Parts: sequence; structure tokens; C-alpha cells
Amino acid sequence: MSLNDNDDVEVGEETQNFRIQESFRRFVKIFQMEEILYLITFSDINQSFEEANNKIHQIFDDLLERILKLTEPQDKISINIFHDSFDMPINIPFIRADEINLALILNSFDNVIQSYSEKIVNENNSFHARVQIQKLPRGSGRAGKNTTIKERNTRYYLKKKKR
Repeated sequence: MSLNDNDDVEVGEETQNFRIQESFRRFVKIFQMEEILYLITFSDINQSFEEANNKIHQIFDDLLERILKLTEPQDKISINIFHDSFDMPINIPFIRADEINLALILNSFDNVIQSYSEKIVNENNSFHARVQIQKLPRGSGRAGKNTTIKERNTRYYLKKKKR
């Protein structure tokens, strides 16, 4: 499901309005890596993280969908998700794009929020996500000098010397 900035997302009988907005993008040439910062805002939930679990899972599902549209299967992705209530971010280290899934993000999220399950989500009303996409080269073989067949054959076959 692809969402625009102001789309409503239906979760069961409830309708929740959230917005995922790209706030910054840059390409780091030396590492062949693209870094994207997202601001994820939502309407007042007035629930603890534990109670708002389904709504937050829907947000992460949409974020992952947006990220995977930008990648190739061999690319590596790192995701850091910040919230003011957390002392440390939800961190997913570099992993291949074809291996990352929602269950991995939710497992990392659940590991962090177990300490903050009683905190209220709308204290800040936003998450910040830093996504890094490492573009890996495609291809095989060695880079080197292009040679003709004749040049290649003279390297590997020795000519007999005349006596």
C-alpha cells in the first residue's frame, strides 16, 4: 500500500492519520551511500506504546515499503528510528535489502519499547528515521586492461627459441 503525505490508514475499525515526510536527503560519494531523514508525525494517540502497538506497526510497514522502492536487492540498508522518549534509537544495522522485513523492524522496536511500555506516545507526536542505503556494485570479474586475443595468447604460450 503506497501512501501520500496526507492519506488516512485504516486499522481495523479505527482510522488513524499519519504522515511520513522526507525532510533531508544527501548522497555521500566516498561511500556510495544515500542518507535519507524522515519525519513521521501522527495525530494524538494518547496511548502508551504498548496500547498503540498496532498503529505504530502500520507506520513502520509504510516506512519500509517506501525504503524498499528505492533499493535493489543487493543494496545494504541501515535504519535508525528516534523518539524523544527513548534513551537510545531503534537500530537496524546494515543488512541486504532482500533480507530486511517488517518482522525484523518490529522485533527491534519491541526490544527497545519494553523499557518504555508505559510512556505515552503523543509526548512528542513524531518519530525521526535515518535511513542509509549503500549501493553495492553489480557485476563480476576483474577490472583490468582490455587485451586482444592475440595479446592474451602470447602471454600464456611461450615460443620456442631457435638454436
